Amino acid sequence: MCEKKELSKSKNEQDVKKVQVDIHKTTIQQCDGSKITANTTPLCMNTPEAIDVIHTGVIAQIPVVLAQLTVQINMNTFIELPELIYEIREIRNKIKVTQSVIVQDTNMLFIKGKIKKHIDYIPSGVYTNDCIYRKLKQCIVEIPFNCTTKVIFNGNVPLKVDTNKRDQLNVEFYDELPYCRLVNSKIVENNRVIEDGNLKGTKDDPKESVFRKIEENMVIFLTFKILQKQQVKIPVSSVIDLGININGCF
Repeated sequence: MCEKKELSKSKNEQDVKKVQVDIHKTTIQQCDGSKITANTTPLCMNTPEAIDVIHTGVIAQIPVVLAQLTVQINMNTFIELPELIYEIREIRNKIKVTQSVIVQDTNMLFIKGKIKKHIDYIPSGVYTNDCIYRKLKQCIVEIPFNCTTKVIFNGNVPLKVDTNKRDQLNVEFYDELPYCRLVNSKIVENNRVIEDGNLKGTKDDPKESVFRKIEENMVIFLTFKILQKQQVKIPVSSVIDLGININGCF
Protein backbone atom coordinates (compact mmCIF):
# COMPACT_ATOMS: atom_id res chain seq x y z
CA MET A 1 0.00 0.00 0.00
CA CYS A 2 1.34 3.43 -0.86
CA GLU A 3 0.47 6.85 0.47
CA LYS A 4 0.09 9.64 -2.01
CA LYS A 5 -0.39 13.20 -0.67
CA GLU A 6 -1.92 15.87 -2.88
CA LEU A 7 -1.39 19.22 -1.17
CA SER A 8 -3.22 21.87 -3.13
CA LYS A 9 -1.73 25.32 -2.48
CA SER A 10 -4.11 27.19 -4.78
CA LYS A 11 -6.78 29.22 -3.02
CA ASN A 12 -9.22 28.26 -5.75
CA GLU A 13 -8.83 24.59 -4.80
CA GLN A 14 -9.11 25.06 -1.05
CA ASP A 15 -12.31 24.15 0.73
CA VAL A 16 -12.82 27.12 3.00
CA LYS A 17 -15.10 26.72 6.00
CA LYS A 18 -15.93 29.48 8.46
CA VAL A 19 -16.26 28.50 12.08
CA GLN A 20 -17.62 30.76 14.82
CA VAL A 21 -15.93 29.84 18.13
CA ASP A 22 -17.01 31.13 21.52
CA ILE A 23 -14.87 30.62 24.62
CA HIS A 24 -17.70 28.88 26.48
CA LYS A 25 -19.70 27.45 23.58
CA THR A 26 -18.55 26.08 20.22
CA THR A 27 -20.73 26.56 17.13
CA ILE A 28 -19.72 25.48 13.65
CA GLN A 29 -21.10 27.20 10.56
CA GLN A 30 -19.92 26.20 7.10
CA CYS A 31 -19.93 28.21 3.90
CA ASP A 32 -19.08 27.38 0.30
CA GLY A 33 -15.68 28.11 -1.21
CA SER A 34 -15.27 31.35 -3.12
CA LYS A 35 -13.51 32.14 -6.40
CA ILE A 36 -10.86 34.86 -6.56
CA THR A 37 -9.91 36.94 -9.61
CA ALA A 38 -6.84 39.17 -9.46
CA ASN A 39 -5.39 41.70 -11.88
CA THR A 40 -2.06 43.54 -11.90
CA THR A 41 -2.45 47.30 -11.42
CA PRO A 42 -0.19 49.34 -13.73
CA LEU A 43 2.29 51.81 -12.26
CA CYS A 44 1.08 55.43 -12.15
CA MET A 45 3.41 58.43 -12.20
CA ASN A 46 3.30 61.25 -9.64
CA THR A 47 4.86 64.69 -9.29
CA PRO A 48 6.05 66.01 -5.88
CA GLU A 49 4.42 69.33 -4.93
CA ALA A 50 5.89 72.10 -2.80
CA ILE A 51 4.90 71.98 0.88
CA ASP A 52 3.77 75.20 2.55
CA VAL A 53 5.72 75.68 5.77
CA ILE A 54 4.94 78.04 8.66
CA HIS A 55 8.17 79.95 9.29
CA THR A 56 7.08 81.49 12.61
CA GLY A 57 5.93 79.94 15.86
CA VAL A 58 2.43 78.55 15.97
CA ILE A 59 -0.23 77.33 18.41
CA ALA A 60 -1.64 74.07 17.09
CA GLN A 61 -4.31 71.64 18.24
CA ILE A 62 -2.69 68.24 17.80
CA PRO A 63 -2.92 64.80 19.39
CA VAL A 64 -0.62 64.44 22.40
CA VAL A 65 0.33 61.19 24.12
CA LEU A 66 -1.32 60.74 27.53
CA ALA A 67 -0.20 57.17 28.14
CA GLN A 68 1.30 54.11 26.48
CA LEU A 69 0.65 50.65 27.87
CA THR A 70 0.78 46.97 26.94
CA VAL A 71 -2.22 44.85 27.92
CA GLN A 72 -1.80 41.11 28.48
CA ILE A 73 -4.85 38.88 27.85
CA ASN A 74 -4.69 35.18 28.76
CA MET A 75 -7.08 32.83 26.95
CA ASN A 76 -7.90 29.14 26.95
CA THR A 77 -9.95 28.03 23.94
CA PHE A 78 -11.31 24.74 22.60
CA ILE A 79 -11.85 24.43 18.84
CA GLU A 80 -13.84 21.61 17.23
CA LEU A 81 -13.11 21.20 13.53
CA PRO A 82 -15.81 20.15 11.06
CA GLU A 83 -14.22 16.80 10.10
CA LEU A 84 -11.66 14.24 11.19
CA ILE A 85 -8.12 15.62 10.97
CA TYR A 86 -4.97 13.72 10.11
CA GLU A 87 -2.46 16.58 10.44
CA ILE A 88 -2.40 20.35 11.02
CA ARG A 89 0.10 22.03 8.73
CA GLU A 90 -0.07 25.70 9.79
CA ILE A 91 -2.07 28.12 11.94
CA ARG A 92 -1.97 31.86 11.13
CA ASN A 93 -3.43 34.51 13.41
CA LYS A 94 -4.77 38.00 12.78
CA ILE A 95 -5.93 40.27 15.61
CA LYS A 96 -8.68 42.85 15.18
CA VAL A 97 -9.61 45.22 18.02
CA THR A 98 -13.24 46.25 17.56
CA GLN A 99 -13.54 48.49 20.64
CA SER A 100 -11.12 50.37 22.89
CA VAL A 101 -12.83 53.01 25.01
CA ILE A 102 -11.84 54.91 28.15
CA VAL A 103 -14.68 55.69 30.54
CA GLN A 104 -14.21 59.25 31.72
CA ASP A 105 -13.38 59.89 35.39
CA THR A 106 -12.62 56.18 35.96
CA ASN A 107 -9.40 55.70 33.93
CA MET A 108 -10.74 52.27 32.93
CA LEU A 109 -10.01 51.03 29.41
CA PHE A 110 -12.57 48.62 27.90
CA ILE A 111 -11.24 46.39 25.11
CA LYS A 112 -13.09 44.09 22.73
CA GLY A 113 -11.85 42.23 19.69
CA LYS A 114 -11.43 38.93 17.94
CA ILE A 115 -8.68 36.65 16.69
CA LYS A 116 -9.11 35.32 13.17
CA LYS A 117 -7.28 32.02 12.78
CA HIS A 118 -6.54 30.39 9.45
CA ILE A 119 -5.98 26.69 10.07
CA ASP A 120 -4.42 24.69 7.22
CA TYR A 121 -4.98 20.97 7.77
CA ILE A 122 -5.03 17.59 6.06
CA PRO A 123 -8.22 15.60 6.66
CA SER A 124 -8.48 11.88 7.04
CA GLY A 125 -7.39 10.14 3.82
CA VAL A 126 -9.48 8.73 0.99
CA TYR A 127 -8.45 5.25 -0.18
CA THR A 128 -8.46 4.47 -3.89
CA ASN A 129 -6.65 1.51 -5.49
CA ASP A 130 -4.60 0.83 -2.37
CA CYS A 131 -3.36 4.45 -2.23
CA ILE A 132 -4.21 7.24 0.20
CA TYR A 133 -5.17 10.56 -1.36
CA ARG A 134 -5.02 13.62 0.87
CA LYS A 135 -5.92 17.22 0.14
CA LEU A 136 -4.92 20.40 1.98
CA LYS A 137 -7.92 22.27 3.36
CA GLN A 138 -8.44 25.48 5.31
CA CYS A 139 -10.69 26.36 8.22
CA ILE A 140 -11.32 29.96 9.35
CA VAL A 141 -11.98 30.40 13.07
CA GLU A 142 -12.99 33.61 14.86
CA ILE A 143 -12.34 33.76 18.62
CA PRO A 144 -13.74 36.77 20.53
CA PHE A 145 -12.04 38.34 23.55
CA ASN A 146 -12.69 41.23 25.93
CA CYS A 147 -11.13 42.71 29.06
CA THR A 148 -10.80 45.89 31.12
CA THR A 149 -7.66 47.47 32.54
CA LYS A 150 -6.83 50.58 34.57
CA VAL A 151 -4.79 53.22 32.73
CA ILE A 152 -1.87 55.01 34.39
CA PHE A 153 -1.25 58.31 32.57
CA ASN A 154 2.53 58.40 32.19
CA GLY A 155 2.50 61.13 29.52
CA ASN A 156 0.71 64.48 29.35
CA VAL A 157 -2.03 65.24 31.84
CA PRO A 158 -5.47 64.65 30.25
CA LEU A 159 -7.88 67.57 29.97
CA LYS A 160 -11.23 66.78 31.51
CA VAL A 161 -14.70 67.85 30.49
CA ASP A 162 -15.87 69.64 33.65
CA THR A 163 -18.98 71.56 34.65
CA ASN A 164 -18.62 74.16 37.41
CA LYS A 165 -21.67 75.73 39.05
CA ARG A 166 -21.43 78.92 41.06
CA ASP A 167 -24.65 80.71 41.99
CA GLN A 168 -26.57 80.96 38.72
CA LEU A 169 -23.49 80.72 36.49
CA ASN A 170 -22.78 77.48 34.65
CA VAL A 171 -19.35 77.06 33.04
CA GLU A 172 -18.67 74.09 30.75
CA PHE A 173 -15.36 73.13 29.11
CA TYR A 174 -15.74 71.27 25.81
CA ASP A 175 -12.43 69.44 25.46
CA GLU A 176 -12.17 66.41 23.25
CA LEU A 177 -12.20 63.07 25.05
CA PRO A 178 -9.11 60.83 25.05
CA TYR A 179 -9.04 58.05 22.49
CA CYS A 180 -7.00 54.90 21.90
CA ARG A 181 -4.75 53.77 19.06
CA LEU A 182 -3.40 50.23 18.71
CA VAL A 183 0.37 50.38 18.20
CA ASN A 184 1.25 46.68 17.88
CA SER A 185 0.05 43.22 18.82
CA LYS A 186 1.62 39.84 19.51
CA ILE A 187 0.32 36.33 20.23
CA VAL A 188 2.20 33.58 22.05
CA GLU A 189 0.31 30.30 21.84
CA ASN A 190 0.56 26.60 22.55
CA ASN A 191 -1.70 24.17 20.69
CA ARG A 192 -2.56 20.69 21.93
CA VAL A 193 -4.47 18.01 20.10
CA ILE A 194 -7.26 16.45 22.17
CA GLU A 195 -7.34 12.75 21.41
CA ASP A 196 -10.66 10.97 21.69
CA GLY A 197 -10.49 7.25 22.25
CA ASN A 198 -13.87 6.83 20.56
CA LEU A 199 -12.59 8.31 17.28
CA LYS A 200 -11.18 5.78 14.87
CA GLY A 201 -9.67 6.13 11.43
CA THR A 202 -11.43 5.42 8.18
CA LYS A 203 -13.10 2.11 7.48
CA ASP A 204 -10.17 1.31 5.15
CA ASP A 205 -7.59 2.01 7.87
CA PRO A 206 -9.12 1.89 11.39
CA LYS A 207 -5.68 2.35 12.97
CA GLU A 208 -5.09 5.75 11.37
CA SER A 209 -4.53 8.40 14.06
CA VAL A 210 -7.17 11.14 13.70
CA PHE A 211 -8.61 13.90 15.88
CA ARG A 212 -11.17 16.70 15.74
CA LYS A 213 -10.60 18.96 18.76
CA ILE A 214 -7.77 21.38 19.58
CA GLU A 215 -7.02 23.11 22.87
CA GLU A 216 -5.23 26.44 22.61
CA ASN A 217 -3.53 28.41 25.37
CA MET A 218 -2.89 31.93 24.11
CA VAL A 219 -1.29 35.02 25.61
CA ILE A 220 -2.19 38.18 23.70
CA PHE A 221 -0.12 41.36 24.04
CA LEU A 222 -1.75 44.61 22.84
CA THR A 223 0.15 47.91 23.00
CA PHE A 224 -2.02 51.03 23.03
CA LYS A 225 -1.38 54.76 22.92
CA ILE A 226 -3.90 56.98 24.71
CA LEU A 227 -4.18 60.29 22.84
CA GLN A 228 -6.08 63.54 23.23
CA LYS A 229 -6.17 66.63 21.06
CA GLN A 230 -4.72 69.58 22.97
CA GLN A 231 -3.47 73.04 22.10
CA VAL A 232 0.33 73.02 21.90
CA LYS A 233 2.59 76.03 21.39
CA ILE A 234 5.37 75.28 18.91
CA PRO A 235 8.05 78.00 18.94
CA VAL A 236 10.36 78.81 16.03
CA SER A 237 13.35 77.32 17.85
CA SER A 238 11.67 73.88 17.80
CA VAL A 239 11.53 73.94 14.01
CA ILE A 240 15.20 74.95 13.77
CA ASP A 241 16.25 72.23 16.24
CA LEU A 242 14.67 69.62 13.98
CA GLY A 243 17.08 70.61 11.21
CA ILE A 244 14.57 72.56 9.10
CA ASN A 245 15.60 75.97 7.84
CA ILE A 246 13.24 78.84 7.11
CA ASN A 247 12.89 77.69 3.50
CA GLY A 248 11.41 74.41 4.65
CA CYS A 249 14.37 72.30 3.43
CA PHE A 250 16.37 69.75 5.42
